[in-house]
Amino acid sequence: MGGINKRLLAYFLPPLLQSILTYFRNNMEKKKRIKSGGRKAGIPNKVTGQMRVLLVDFMNEQWPNVQTAFSKLEPKEKVFAFTKLLPFITASYSAVNLSLASMSDSDLEIILMKIKQDNNEQENTIDE
Repeated sequence: MGGINKRLLAYFLPPLLQSILTYFRNNMEKKKRIKSGGRKAGIPNKVTGQMRVLLVDFMNEQWPNVQTAFSKLEPKEKVFAFTKLLPFITASYSAVNLSLASMSDSDLEIILMKIKQDNNEQENTIDE
C-alpha cells in the first residue's frame, strides 16, 4: 500500500509543482504599482471635456460651410468624405463572447424575463 502512494505521488507531484510555479510566475509579473497621485479613477479629464465642447461649438458654427464644401465634391469624394465621417456619428460595435452554458439558471431567467418584457413593449408600441 505504501508503494502505491509513492508511485501516485511521484506521478502527480511534478505536474502539480510545475503548475504552482507557473501560477506564481504569472501573478508576480502582473503586479501593478500602487497609484500615488494624479486624477482619481473615474473622474473625466477636464481638458478633454472642454475641448469637446469647443469642437462641437465650432462645428455648429461652421456647418453651413461644411455643407457647401460637401456639395462641391465629386461623387467619389463625397462617398470618401461620408465614410470618414460615419464613425463619428455611429456607435462602434465589438464582438462579445457570451457563453450561456457558463451562466447560472437565475441569470438566464433574468435575461429571459428582460427579453419577454422588451418584446411586450415592442408589441404594445406597434399596436398603438
